[in-house]
Amino acid sequence: MVFFFAPVGWRRVLVLFFAPEREVELLLRDAAGEDVRVAMLANLPARHSRHRNHTPSGYSPVMTPPDAAPSPWPSSYAVTLAVFVLVDGLWIALVATRLYEAEMPQLVRDQPQWVPAVVFYLLFVAALVHLAVRPGVARRSVRHGATQGAVLGLTAYATYALTNLAVIDGFATAAALADLAWGGVLGASVAALATAVLSARARRQVGPRRHRDARN
Repeated sequence: MVFFFAPVGWRRVLVLFFAPEREVELLLRDAAGEDVRVAMLANLPARHSRHRNHTPSGYSPVMTPPDAAPSPWPSSYAVTLAVFVLVDGLWIALVATRLYEAEMPQLVRDQPQWVPAVVFYLLFVAALVHLAVRPGVARRSVRHGATQGAVLGLTAYATYALTNLAVIDGFATAAALADLAWGGVLGASVAALATAVLSARARRQVGPRRHRDARN
C-alpha cells in the first residue's frame, strides 16, 4: 500500500491510499488528526489521475494500461509461419546442412523426407503462436513473446537433439549442441519478429477506429 498526501488548505490534508487491489481510498484528515472517509473510488479512469510509479510495476492502479486484444489466429499463424520458414531456411542452407554432413555423413539422407519436416514445422509454429506470439501481442510486449519463444524453442530442439544423442549411435555431440543453441535463438527471433509485426498492424488498425469513434 502506498500513501500520497495532498494539502487542501492549511488545516486539511487529503490522503490517497493506492491499494494493490486496484482500489483507491480517499480520506480526509481534519485538524484534530482524525480521518474522515469521504469517498471510495474503484477503478478510476486514467484521465482522473496523472500520478505514476506508485506501485512496483511502475503504474498506479488507475494508470495500468489494459491488455490489447490478441490478434486473430489465421493472421498470427500466417505471419509466424512466414518468418519461421525464412529464418530457419537460412540456418539450414548456411549452417545445418554443412554441419551434419561434416560431423555424421553416414546418418544424412541424400534427399530429406519432406512430410515429417512439414508436419513438425506446422506443429511448432502453432505452438509458437499459441504460447508466445499471441500472448506477446496481447501484452504489447515483444520481450514477452521473445522470452516465451526462446523457452519453447530450446525445449523442443532439446527433445530432438538430446534424444538422438542418447539413442542413436554416431550422432555427433557438436550437432546436438548446435541444435540446442539454435532452438532457443530460433524460437526467440521468430516470436519477437512476429509479435512486432502483428503489434504494429494492430496499432495501425486501432488508430482509424479511435478516430471514427471520436467523430461519432
